[in-house]
Amino acid sequence: MAWFARDRRQKVPSHEIAEDLFHVMVEEEPRCIAEGVFLVAEEDPDPTQPGIRLPRTLWPQFRARMRLYREATVLMVLLSKAHVEPKYEEVLKSYERLIFPVRPTPDAIAKQEALRAAMQDISQLVDPQGDRKALSWSAAWLNGMGHAEINPINLSLCGLYWMGNYTAVAGALKELRPI
Repeated sequence: MAWFARDRRQKVPSHEIAEDLFHVMVEEEPRCIAEGVFLVAEEDPDPTQPGIRLPRTLWPQFRARMRLYREATVLMVLLSKAHVEPKYEEVLKSYERLIFPVRPTPDAIAKQEALRAAMQDISQLVDPQGDRKALSWSAAWLNGMGHAEINPINLSLCGLYWMGNYTAVAGALKELRPI
């Protein structure tokens, strides 16, 4: 009865999908900060609770790394979706216009390389070739900004955040159809 199947996804202009993804998934305060997964060590009222306590001096690197990986997650999901469903190519192009400058500059090329590396890194977490190693992935991600974390609960929180972020982007696209 496939001929009775109907596409019930909400129809939205491509540029609006891209703008919404960018605003919600990249620009808004990450929920992991609001939920206390990542904390400013010097401001932590209860150090007995699980949470990754980053020194205030690392917060600029943390925020930059979070933004890069959040941009990369959206880009990775859009690339995958556009490959399977050509209607999403316009969404992908609109999103790329939001994250890349109009003209190629050395900074733009560096950002493109950083996004490529981040997408490969995220791919190792969400779609590993072999055994999933979320704890070592999380430790390496945190180490990438100069924070050594060994607590398995905190490392699990980090990995779960990034897997949830990927799932949230994919889920949002599952509900929307570009027009």
